[in-house]
Amino acid sequence: MLTNLIGNAIKFTERGEVAVATNLVEELDDRLRLKIEVKDTGIGITQDKLKTIFEAFNQADGTTSRRFGGTGLGLSISSQLVRLMGGELSVNSSVGVGSTFSFVIELEKQEAHEVDLNSEVNDFTGRTVLVVDDDAASREVLVQYLRNWKAKAVEASSGLEALRLLRESGQSFDVLLLDLIMPGMDGVELARAVRADQGLRDVAIVLLGSESLTAQKERMRVGFAGVLAKPINRKDLQICLRSVFENHSKITPVVGKGATSTEGGRVRAFSGKVLVAEDNPINQEVAKTMLEKMGLEVDVAANGREAANALFGGDYHLVLMDIHMPDIDGIESTFMIREWEQDKDRHIPIVALTANAMTGDRERFLESGMDDYLSKPFSQDDLAGLLARWVPVAVSSETGAADGETANDVSPSEACTLKDRLDDDDETDILDLDAFAQLENLYSEEPDKLAHIVELFIQVAQNLQNDLHKFITEGNAEKIRETAHSLKSSCGNVAALRLAKSCAVLERAGGSGDLELSRDQLEIVRIEYAKASEALRTAVG
Repeated sequence: MLTNLIGNAIKFTERGEVAVATNLVEELDDRLRLKIEVKDTGIGITQDKLKTIFEAFNQADGTTSRRFGGTGLGLSISSQLVRLMGGELSVNSSVGVGSTFSFVIELEKQEAHEVDLNSEVNDFTGRTVLVVDDDAASREVLVQYLRNWKAKAVEASSGLEALRLLRESGQSFDVLLLDLIMPGMDGVELARAVRADQGLRDVAIVLLGSESLTAQKERMRVGFAGVLAKPINRKDLQICLRSVFENHSKITPVVGKGATSTEGGRVRAFSGKVLVAEDNPINQEVAKTMLEKMGLEVDVAANGREAANALFGGDYHLVLMDIHMPDIDGIESTFMIREWEQDKDRHIPIVALTANAMTGDRERFLESGMDDYLSKPFSQDDLAGLLARWVPVAVSSETGAADGETANDVSPSEACTLKDRLDDDDETDILDLDAFAQLENLYSEEPDKLAHIVELFIQVAQNLQNDLHKFITEGNAEKIRETAHSLKSSCGNVAALRLAKSCAVLERAGGSGDLELSRDQLEIVRIEYAKASEALRTAVG
């Protein structure tokens, strides 16, 4: 009976929900009277058809049969079965609103078997979760799960009500479970409002949505801690929340005003271990330095295979995964890691590093199992903002920065000093002066290390140009594109602005298979490389 009623409800409901409810009507000595309802938000049935709906081979009308199939025999059989069990099948329906089929039956009591709903989950005592969904049934299910796990669950039926609770209730929420599709203020709009409120930025947000691709795209833009597809699987929710509680801090660290530091000006905002998967030695060095100055332990892998092997044998809080790497790229490496995690009951956040953050690429990264992305080149502030979503904050810090000071600020005088070092005013656009001043600030305690990075860049860039000449001679357009992309990426991390732009043109030429343009553009790259090398040596000299 239930199979038929539920099947019909699903068939005739194109949007909305199908809900099954069981209620105790009466308890006798050895028997129970139960009322069972199957409710949908489907096409509904006209009043004149309700009287004959339980007759054999009868559907609401001919168009229903042609559109949805079926003969109408199932309802007739279900009605007869209910009668045999001493009950009566009834229906209430409105066209365009939905239908509710219900019956009351009497059943023998069975021996009770206690089920421990908490046996396989962590105790979430002390955690407070705000559930935001305009659908009451969905909220009820989530709230019941959370209370079974001993978490405190608070409900909101709209985005505006959720904002009011977040701002005015005086409660501190650990997680916001947020439905994507809601009237008025939808899930993405609410998430943006939460992220824009300085007092709410520490709340982790998990997005709930049936439209998975939309959810994944918006997750990238707003910075969700997780995304779950409806209907919500209990085990998936438990794993997601456990990961959020373990990886998301209630304090949002910022490398900037109020950042804390220890001796030598080393910024210490976070704790934990990060794996950087990056084949470019310049990018490796700069990312490693940024992370270490924020208090993190860092390992480096030069390709996707090394990254996966490191994850299999190490304990990391986060992976920064470059997309374009030799041997195994970032996407394939992520597939390997996620497959390995399936029976480990864990989820390590993986962040895509890419210089080409196109919309289609973002979806592809997320579909491969990545959790977030960061565009290259990135500043220390960019990196800190990302870390705040995924990495634990350091328990304590020794000395706070003075008010108004920032760990990554570059004063106008510093930028002017760098400009003065470059003799020809017409040549100052060779380097991005603000970006290079930030690089100097990053290595303020290790000027020799910055000089080493500059020399390393000059050597790596020369080798890549030699490779480009070889690939142009061979007519290998794909290798031209890949190598130009790698050179462009290196330029970004040493603020070689004009050279990076020239490399971007060469990258596009390779991508389009235009060998003649590639050959001409390589000559421009060589000229800009010579100018950039001279400017960089002058800047660190």
